[in-house]
Amino acid sequence: MKFKFNRKFFSALIGLACLASSPISSADANNLKVTDTDPNPWYYLSSFNTNEVFRIDQNTGESLGVLDVQVPGPFASFVTPSGVNFFVAAGSTGEVYRFDAETGEFKDIFITAGSGGLLTPTAPILTPDEKYLFVGDLNLNGYLRYDGHTGEYIDIFADASTKPISGPFMPVFSPFPEMKGKILIASGFTNSIQIYDIESGDYEGNFVEPGSGGLVTPVGLVFGPDGNLYTTSSGTRSVKRYDGRTGAFIDDFVPVGSGGILEPRALEFGGRNSDLHVVSSGTDEVLRFDRLTGDFAGVSASGAELGFRSPRGLMFSSRPFTFAEASPSVLTPKRSNERRGNKKKFTPIDVSFFSVPNVDDSYIFELVSIDVDDPTRNVRKDVKKAKYGTDDRNFSIRNRNNSGRDRVYTITYRVWKEGEASVLATTTVTVPSS
Repeated sequence: MKFKFNRKFFSALIGLACLASSPISSADANNLKVTDTDPNPWYYLSSFNTNEVFRIDQNTGESLGVLDVQVPGPFASFVTPSGVNFFVAAGSTGEVYRFDAETGEFKDIFITAGSGGLLTPTAPILTPDEKYLFVGDLNLNGYLRYDGHTGEYIDIFADASTKPISGPFMPVFSPFPEMKGKILIASGFTNSIQIYDIESGDYEGNFVEPGSGGLVTPVGLVFGPDGNLYTTSSGTRSVKRYDGRTGAFIDDFVPVGSGGILEPRALEFGGRNSDLHVVSSGTDEVLRFDRLTGDFAGVSASGAELGFRSPRGLMFSSRPFTFAEASPSVLTPKRSNERRGNKKKFTPIDVSFFSVPNVDDSYIFELVSIDVDDPTRNVRKDVKKAKYGTDDRNFSIRNRNNSGRDRVYTITYRVWKEGEASVLATTTVTVPSS
């Protein structure tokens, strides 16, 4: 199945965001309007055994189509910080494909087959300043460096002949200022996460020591909005969490086998409530885990239903770097002081944010939408005093629910800084059925 994006709709996604499946809030004094015809955010999923890259609705798990151009053995992928390009490593042909991140249209083969000796690429990543593109290669057993603008080969950045790397899986950049100019790489076969200087290529030691916390074959890496580092421990069927500044082991954020996880690969925070999504390659699924507790929250997407096989890479079209937290997050009617026996119909909600250090006072927070998973409800009547298009973190939500099923309201903010791509941060409020 082919798809073609409408650039106007994508602008609505990035500029105003969108959510979903039910009546959504509308306008404020700034004429902000979000309608249920806007497209939902998505994530890209690499289907290694079918040579396809799927685009999957991040909230419903439904397929929105596959990229028009097949990628032989698609491995990991990367959406650039600017939101312009989307790179996919072709593990079977030694190439890196480039697509338009806004439309999904094929641009070119950014790195041609065999350039610099590239044979079995794993993960591409562009430096924050877009100067370099690093690509892991299992045949080299290391990382190659390319020009971030032209794709021309520069040099071997790190390989097993000169560095202690073995099993070059996914890399990541730290959000902390003291780690500027460094890149962290999952060295899967040494069961460690290593630090390298971006310019010199010097190995600067282990950020996570070999086997720390029981780590076996780390593959995916991501810094959570809480500032800690998360990695899939493929050999133990779990996700481990480490201190974002020191690399010290914290806990098994996703315990062994939780949700049926098997051969976990890429992982990313995103989607409704900014939960952690983990590729379970051994079960052909994307699993979702609560962003705060790590509890299994369900199957986000199933290969048995959508047709992907042996998934590898996962990348959200818009990745959060901050958590929104609603308080209270579960509502029950409260007694009113006005009349004995009367219950208040609405509960005041306060939303707070916590994030990694790269969010400062120059960032703008904008309430974009509040929607509900019950299609019979009208959000305009269930939410009071919400000022859309502003940094509004205080409003009220109806606390009565006689539907026979729990009702979930999803609150979405857009977070951005002038000159940078925006991201979405979401939180939920549940109204149990009475």
